[in-house]
Amino acid sequence: MTRGRERTSGREQPAAPGIVLTKLHPPITRPQTLRRPDLLARLEAASGSRLVVVAGPAGYGKTTLLGTWTAERSAERLTGWVTLDKADDDPIVLWTHIVRALGRVCPGLGASGLPEASSPGSLIAVVLPRIVNELEAFPPVTLILDDYHRLSSAPSRDSIAWFLAHAPATVQLVVSTRTEPRLPLGAMRAHGELVELRSQALRFSFDEARELLNDTLRLDLAPSEVERLVELTEGWPAGLYLAALSMGDAGDRSAFVARFGASNRHVLDFLVDEVLDSFDADTQTFMLRTSVLERLCGPLCDAVTGSSESTSRLEEIARTNLFLVPLDDRGEWYRFHHLFAQLLNLELIRQEPELVPDLHLRASAWQVDFGTMDEAIGHALDAGDLSNAAELIEGSWIDFTNACRFETIRGWLHRFPESMVHGDVGLLLVDAWVSSLCAMRTEAARAIDLIERSGELEPDCATSDLSLG
Repeated sequence: MTRGRERTSGREQPAAPGIVLTKLHPPITRPQTLRRPDLLARLEAASGSRLVVVAGPAGYGKTTLLGTWTAERSAERLTGWVTLDKADDDPIVLWTHIVRALGRVCPGLGASGLPEASSPGSLIAVVLPRIVNELEAFPPVTLILDDYHRLSSAPSRDSIAWFLAHAPATVQLVVSTRTEPRLPLGAMRAHGELVELRSQALRFSFDEARELLNDTLRLDLAPSEVERLVELTEGWPAGLYLAALSMGDAGDRSAFVARFGASNRHVLDFLVDEVLDSFDADTQTFMLRTSVLERLCGPLCDAVTGSSESTSRLEEIARTNLFLVPLDDRGEWYRFHHLFAQLLNLELIRQEPELVPDLHLRASAWQVDFGTMDEAIGHALDAGDLSNAAELIEGSWIDFTNACRFETIRGWLHRFPESMVHGDVGLLLVDAWVSSLCAMRTEAARAIDLIERSGELEPDCATSDLSLG
């Protein structure tokens, strides 16, 4: 599915601001994926629990496990999937994605009013009660929120907690997270409504590691070598996958195992030396420079890298690197595994720090042309080009306001130095409008006062269309 677009009648039409349809697809199961029957059985046994928490550090296979579970039970239970990202810190974006995910398996759900047509104030008061009531009419359904740790704003977290507290007993919420979710775990644990799979359970056992390394990936390691890798990685699935990826071309695999890092820090250092360096120089450069992107497609990568062959390069990397993840079934959009992306980005900053702002600016310019203004503004801010970011915000904030994405706009404004906002009448007008619409009377009044003091607008112009209640 194309980023930020929906296809209708052969033409691409803009989706609502910030809506990413690929976030509603579970990950595609790959041939190298190790099926984990014990964990799958525990998840299946939890089908009657209101909340399932799958928690562990990056690279512990949370998404892969839930993706396999979803695929294997698709004919037995309705399951909606949303992969969360930083845009979902805006509750309007969050619930638009959730309602669309549930609507895929519960036809007609939310037809009376999607979250993007509501204000944040009416979300919990009006929209979510309506969704909860509509869910009563459907068979049991599971909602999976992947990467729940991406939610950091109180409005988004509070809305999930409200939904969990009020949803019908036929609704099960499953979250995967790297951090402790701010949900009423203690109370639910005491009432037997919670099932948890944490890092200790997610670690690969010796038998699982042997099956992965020898049966699936055909590395023919001795039991002692498998045991050593499990010990050094502490059963960290991503570490074992990356070790296997590097080991494929190793002449002396026993020596490889012997010098493998003794801690996660060493593993990360090792990834730079053995994994990244296993690619040719051009591919390394491509991966490093595109690591500034959360999602990758050929044309976007061409714009960022100045290349003309990014589509074929992405296809090749996807075939040879377990950590470039396809986001659709047409091979158009991808993302790097989060841990691998972090590694690439750190190495980019080490090797070419002066190039990073320019890469973000190229991405921003492409996103402007593509029509995904939230991504364009984010890259401009990441580049440190505050004047460009301000211009983009001032030219598009009304669209986001009409979609009730007030938290998104406020998040952008908070990334500017206060002195810059106070000295820019355009940003002050945005601040005044959004604060007023959020019923933040003090903040709105302060912005209006600063506008009037600037003398750049007539006093009546700054306040004539703003109603503070």
